[in-house]
Amino acid sequence: MSADFLPFKEAAPGHPQRNPSASRAARGKPRLFRHPLGVEMIEGENYRQREGYDVIYLKDEDPPRYQYAIAVSADVAGETFRKLAEVLPESVCVVLEIPSGEDSSGQQCDVWTSPPVERDLFLREFDAHERLFVHDGLVGYGAVASDGMSELFLDEHKLIYLYVPDMEKADAALAEVGIRALDVLRHFSELGHVHVGLSGKGAGEPYWEVAGALKRALGLQWEESKEYT
Repeated sequence: MSADFLPFKEAAPGHPQRNPSASRAARGKPRLFRHPLGVEMIEGENYRQREGYDVIYLKDEDPPRYQYAIAVSADVAGETFRKLAEVLPESVCVVLEIPSGEDSSGQQCDVWTSPPVERDLFLREFDAHERLFVHDGLVGYGAVASDGMSELFLDEHKLIYLYVPDMEKADAALAEVGIRALDVLRHFSELGHVHVGLSGKGAGEPYWEVAGALKRALGLQWEESKEYT
């Protein structure tokens, strides 16, 4: 198969019970969930996705942090990502994940990271290629604080992950964009699905061209190859 149509079938992301304090979320009528173009359900797999998030306390990390896992409709994913980026400090290291050029099976990605850059520059590049980041099933994009205390990442399933040392700002940001807390987050990626690159669908920029532009703009350097999450 080409690098623009890579099969994945995997277990649930595994979000343990969230911290009860995350129940402080905006309540209201749920939005219609719009799926990303680049993550397609296998025929016969039907799942009515809900927006929402859960949060767990990673007490064994050094230092301990909270992990938010957020499922959000594709039509508001960009808005949500930008709002959550306000939780990050002014200096961040950008992270880009794209399919590994040396792995024909499509199970591995290359991880590229930047030296510290301004958060505004990180967001300008997100704005410039928002459709790719929100919809391409082969690409992940995010940033890590220079001090390592907080992270934000939009992965290849189009789940948003946020890691923070405290919950106050994250809870407020999620409430502002109308994303509510769930006791347990279930996501359509737990069922059989395939990941598709936008260029393979004739629906957007090729990820390798965008990666080249980001390397020039942000100084990205290859860090490692790893299996997709």
